[in-house]
Amino acid sequence: MAKKRVVFYTDDSFAQDTHHGMIYNVARITEGEPGYEITGGYSTPEAAAENARRMNVIKGNTEDDVQEVKISSMAAGKVNP
Repeated sequence: MAKKRVVFYTDDSFAQDTHHGMIYNVARITEGEPGYEITGGYSTPEAAAENARRMNVIKGNTEDDVQEVKISSMAAGKVNP
């Protein structure tokens, strides 16, 4: 059995409006598994995007990998509320 890919992703849908201001989250998504885990919150969308990019580079993920894993997660079932 092949090892499942894990990617990191962020966009506006992961932002949260809190009493301290906006928090921009990064999601950890596992290939073929529904949903995601929040791995951290950042004060700007740029910081969240840079963290996601850096983690994907460390894991050896390309942009194509990120898109493929996101799609496989959506196809596997519902997303976390």
